[in-house]
Amino acid sequence: MEIAVSTSPAHIMMTRRKNTWYSANDGNWSDPNTWLSNGLDKKSIVCPQVGDDVCILHNVNFDINAIVNNLTIQGKLSGGNGLTLTINGDLQANGSLDFTSSSIIISLNGYNNYVTFFTCGNSTIVYNGTLAQQVMGITYNNLTTQNFGYKYQNSDVTIDGNFNVQSPYEVGAHNLIVTGTSTIGTVGVSYIFSKNSSTGSILFIGTVDFEGVTNLSGNPNVEFRGGTTIHTLSLTTGTGAWTFSTNSQTIACNAYLGGTWGASIVVSGTITLTLSGGSALQVNNTINGTAAGSTFNNDGILYLGYNSNPMATGVFNYQHLSTSTLGYVFNGTFTLPYTSYANLVIAGTGVKTQIGNTTVNKAFTSNGAYECGGYDLNVIGAFNHHGGGNFTTSSFCNITIGGAASFTITSGTGYVDLRTGNANVELVSPHIMAVFVQRIS
Repeated sequence: MEIAVSTSPAHIMMTRRKNTWYSANDGNWSDPNTWLSNGLDKKSIVCPQVGDDVCILHNVNFDINAIVNNLTIQGKLSGGNGLTLTINGDLQANGSLDFTSSSIIISLNGYNNYVTFFTCGNSTIVYNGTLAQQVMGITYNNLTTQNFGYKYQNSDVTIDGNFNVQSPYEVGAHNLIVTGTSTIGTVGVSYIFSKNSSTGSILFIGTVDFEGVTNLSGNPNVEFRGGTTIHTLSLTTGTGAWTFSTNSQTIACNAYLGGTWGASIVVSGTITLTLSGGSALQVNNTINGTAAGSTFNNDGILYLGYNSNPMATGVFNYQHLSTSTLGYVFNGTFTLPYTSYANLVIAGTGVKTQIGNTTVNKAFTSNGAYECGGYDLNVIGAFNHHGGGNFTTSSFCNITIGGAASFTITSGTGYVDLRTGNANVELVSPHIMAVFVQRIS
């Protein structure tokens, strides 16, 4: 009988036992003279192999890609520019990691990691565990989190480069500072970036892209200096202050699919904050500046969910573009402060009343109670009354609708009653008048 024995490297790696490597001299990771190990074979196995434990007692320069189990550093590990070191076990470093001028990527898959002295250089640290991992309280260049294991801070974290959150992440009662760009999650993936405490704050110096699920129900204060994009499955801000400072910047609200904006917006200093995008941003708290030159430009769709006119201090350009939309969607009575709108939306309980003869240059959507108050209303575009309140005028006025007009009348609310004021109504050709009556009692 003949027995076939494979001597291929893959077969040897599958069957060999795990070894432990100790540095014996200063040198390169790939140099066999750097190491002492029961697995050392200067002809074929010259440095730590996949799954081995490594203990660095000297100054070792990382010069090849490597995958190890546990890595203990009593000396110093440096170098690694353009390379990747994957640690499937724990990183425990009473010594130092010095990546000055290095773009090394270190992937941490273990759960008991600590570093005493860390120089981040241009490095990227990746937390990739499938179970909960503590994010070390060190200064990072780039920080990435991956996989479905929860990543959580137990101290303050500073990131000089970019922050890429692709896992559940909890800031806790600590500070988080990001100088570079931040990508929070991925659209369609339900990982949650969260802060469950008002102790500690978040500072985003670079741009922030909210893509996944964010829940800041701990009500922290958050500061932005580079603006933000909202393209998110869910964003819950909490009720802390969201301050936009230092630089003029933009809130690009491209998709706001869930969650609640309960934070106040503060435009700090003589800067301009611009709202843009095709998705409605409903702010259920105050919007205000800190200086006469603080400016809020509405280039997008702004729904006011708080019974207060924005920018008591500063400038509110509510229809900065001809396409701007302003919505008064809070509960309670309110007198509209302006007489000209690009697009106007009304909702919520309580009557919203005109302050004077009013022109809506594009579309007017009324999902609540609206009172002309004896003042003329000129809607150049479409008019839609969807119920949720009554459309009335207490005194005579002229109502002109240039575009399509539609009325949805429901039981007990949502009717259109112009009898008291006996208003003149003109439907300018071409027009379509659609009346949808669900039930009248």
